[in-house]
Amino acid sequence: MALQGVPVINAQLDALNHLIAHQNAAIDLLAADKRAELVTNLEAVAELIKNDELLEVMDYGDRINLAWADGSNNYTMGFNLCHLETAKLEDQEDIKVADIESHYVLPFDCVYDDPEAIYASASDLAAGDYYFKIVNDAWGNNNGKYVQFTLTEDLTAGKQIRKKSGGYNAAIENCTLGIFANGADKTGEALAFTVVTENPTGTSLGETDGTGDLNYWHCVVLGYNRWKYSAVRQYLNSDKAAGSWWTQQHKWDVKPAYADTKDGFLKGFDPELLHYMQVTKVTTARNNVFNSGDTPLGGMDETYDRVFLISLEQSYINPQISGEGEYWEYYKRLLGRTTPASTGATYARLIKYDLAAQTTARYRWLRSAYRGNAYNVWNVSTSGYVYDGTAGNGLRLAPCLRIGL
Repeated sequence: MALQGVPVINAQLDALNHLIAHQNAAIDLLAADKRAELVTNLEAVAELIKNDELLEVMDYGDRINLAWADGSNNYTMGFNLCHLETAKLEDQEDIKVADIESHYVLPFDCVYDDPEAIYASASDLAAGDYYFKIVNDAWGNNNGKYVQFTLTEDLTAGKQIRKKSGGYNAAIENCTLGIFANGADKTGEALAFTVVTENPTGTSLGETDGTGDLNYWHCVVLGYNRWKYSAVRQYLNSDKAAGSWWTQQHKWDVKPAYADTKDGFLKGFDPELLHYMQVTKVTTARNNVFNSGDTPLGGMDETYDRVFLISLEQSYINPQISGEGEYWEYYKRLLGRTTPASTGATYARLIKYDLAAQTTARYRWLRSAYRGNAYNVWNVSTSGYVYDGTAGNGLRLAPCLRIGL
């Protein structure tokens, strides 16, 4: 007759043997400098993540060191272990991952998103007289003004009308406009125009509200704050050479200057490492004023990224809206708080330094859009101040990866 307590005892022994085996594995990794080997070996890290063993040999804040090249400049990039979670792959399979973020920022500025085109169309615009009305000018210098111009020949599909000069708050009559062949064209042909405040002449193209072929004015002057369409997202997720990683993502999109000078971020790694850098779902809130026709206004974007930037929420900072990821354990410990931090405040522990000049603090982008307009993105200053700044500015990047098998 079977003893009643045997199954319980066997289960306890199995659990004890499992614990001993894990402890022995941890001891082996810690012995003879094997831990030093671990933090440069993504395959070993990924195996530990898959088996729920990583925290037996590493702790939050420990660094995983990877070789990375920016053209001919070679670096060791240290990535802080920030969080463990379950992420979703493009086929909707769940996968265990470790969220890691670069300890230093990249050694050059990146515009989040370049100031965009005023007008672009999928069809030809015949030669003739036209005008459009400026609305949604957050700075008040141009609201209600009509811009009139004459096309002496057809404006073919795909061409853009853009600002060639003039600051974000400049009166439109003090700016210059041009016709550009496409979003990658940096020169453009001058477009003569006049400005009136009433009784415009010609055919109306509409208003700068982003509902037709005319862009939302915020994006024209200071760039678009939507992660899904940002230039930095394209850069971070590409392994292509300079001049080939940027593609136009919507009709008003404009190529940033660094697209011609910088290889895609992933090109700097050993290609074999990409296998462990998983492409997972990243959720990012849109702004509340303009969403390129997507509904609902102010909803969430889901992208699938191998590389991304941290959000307010993941940084253990109160977001404007929740849903951009779990609070990361590393940032909870780093900030030393029992409740999330606030925007519009300074936290010295959030300062990040330059990968090349490691004592030089740099401004850096977060992923989160400021929701009250279409052009500001949350970022962290050189003093650790958390604020929103314009997408057309050049700030630094602290890339995040999700490691797993």
